Amino acid sequence: MCSIINQTLEMFTVIVDAIILASILLERKKQKLEYTFLTVLLMHIITAVGDLFAWTFTEMPGLNALTVTGNVLTYIFNPLACTGFFILVFYMLCESEQIRHGIPLVLAHVVFVLGVASSLLIVVNIKTGILFTLDSENNFTWGPLSMLPDNMLLVQLLLMIPILFLCRTKSKWDTAISAALYLGTPIAAILMENYASTLMLIYPSVTISMLLLEVMRQHNKQRIMMQQELELSDSKVKLLMGQIQPHFIFNSLLAIQELCTEDPKKAEGAVQDFAVYLRSNLDAMGSTRMIPFTKELEHIRHYLSLEQADPNETFQVEYDLAVQDFCVPPLSVQPIVENAVRHGMAMRDSGGVITIATREDARSYSIIVKDNGYGFDSATQEQMERKSVGLDNVRMRLAAQCNGSLEIDSGEIGTIVKIRIPKKG
Repeated sequence: MCSIINQTLEMFTVIVDAIILASILLERKKQKLEYTFLTVLLMHIITAVGDLFAWTFTEMPGLNALTVTGNVLTYIFNPLACTGFFILVFYMLCESEQIRHGIPLVLAHVVFVLGVASSLLIVVNIKTGILFTLDSENNFTWGPLSMLPDNMLLVQLLLMIPILFLCRTKSKWDTAISAALYLGTPIAAILMENYASTLMLIYPSVTISMLLLEVMRQHNKQRIMMQQELELSDSKVKLLMGQIQPHFIFNSLLAIQELCTEDPKKAEGAVQDFAVYLRSNLDAMGSTRMIPFTKELEHIRHYLSLEQADPNETFQVEYDLAVQDFCVPPLSVQPIVENAVRHGMAMRDSGGVITIATREDARSYSIIVKDNGYGFDSATQEQMERKSVGLDNVRMRLAAQCNGSLEIDSGEIGTIVKIRIPKKG
């Protein structure tokens, strides 16, 4: 009866671990935490399968080798899987890197060493038989210290409690609840095993804790996504306020007023450019979708037309568009062009040229904005700060909306800004 209960518990462990593992594997973007989680789950599945083999084949004549194999796998991988579980708890609950030092770090190293030492007990067992022994017919018998790995695991669990309290970023009650949720179940399981050694409760108890960790990971992931969305929305507002600057509106209106008397036809076109420019900025504020590059290019042309309506602006614009059939985040290229006009061309009396180019390779599309004006090295402090805010804003939105990037190469003369948009799939 006890064997059937243990087999059922191990099957529960394997199935739940496999479901969690599959859900993480199906995620598109994986970071260090996800890969650590996958490794721990894989080791825990191997541990549970090994124990399942041991309980299933222990009473079957002629299948002692499978029983031995199962126990060996269990003794090797269980300490490693549990140590990996502790690492997950440590890094998920101790969120700030600044508090992972001093006593908490020392205790974390002790936990790690205990886990490795526990997994190496199988080597000691070959000579001493402290965990289990085999007779001449490969019959399996528990050794005098068969519970030593579980007791070492209990020490690891108890050490994790002060680590969590020393690293806490929340209240004592919240930390106590976290410790009870993630460590309480395995501790209770080991204590119960010491009184009822025939029941294997540690593996399903760790699985329950890992299931809780997965719920926490998903919750944190959703929280981060919501935070990124808020930051993205805030950046759009900042970008819009930066784009619709009072002095630019004032200068544009003055230029249009002058054109009304000198060239009414041209003034009509400037009014249209101005209206489209404002409308595009307002539309971009409420948009979370990518737009065709041709639409962004149209916005750039309207902006440049307004700038060049001022007779004091003598710069030229050249286009080298090898590809146009792709999408970009709204207002991702126009601010770069505006930087080239306001900062690159500002200190040139004449001969200024801005080049807008596009390229394509196997993995991405590139937009290159190049000017022959004065670069960042010769910019004033105020100009540097304005450039940094604008470029950081664009860089953040590129990363958030399409996993894109922005590279800058600037010297005394000339600046090249390169935007990369990864291809889907």
